[in-house]
Amino acid sequence: MPKIKTIGILTSGGDSPGMNAAIRAVTRAAIANDMSYDEYQYYSQNPNKYAVAKSVGGYKAYKAYQSALSDIKADNGVSGSRKRKVIQYINGLDISFNEKIILFKNEYPSDNTYNQQIIQYLRENDDISGKEMKQILLGLGFTVTDNGKIYWN
Repeated sequence: MPKIKTIGILTSGGDSPGMNAAIRAVTRAAIANDMSYDEYQYYSQNPNKYAVAKSVGGYKAYKAYQSALSDIKADNGVSGSRKRKVIQYINGLDISFNEKIILFKNEYPSDNTYNQQIIQYLRENDDISGKEMKQILLGLGFTVTDNGKIYWN
């Protein structure tokens, strides 16, 4: 899909305090992040999942991974063999171990095998802010309290 260079914002038509600032913020966010229309829609509708996507190589890579994983999971084989195929696919990716375990957790939120490593990686990664860390954890199915405590089932 070609990159869309125009974003339309519908308003009520009347004067409204702060409307120019809101329109300017949307425009600046899209320009600053060099986002396609699809990416901006995903970001605005799924901010936590978008944070997960950014943590595993960015939106485009994440969507490619998700497409391949959907194909694998759609296979009508035995359930355990699907999970094994998902693991083989993820392990075959040319990404870091930490990105792999985030992708795995994204696919299997109830599997708690790598929870401690994910939290440790996010805490130690200087490129991830506290807000982004919370969004990633929420996107992966963790519970994060206002005071920063992290829980899972």
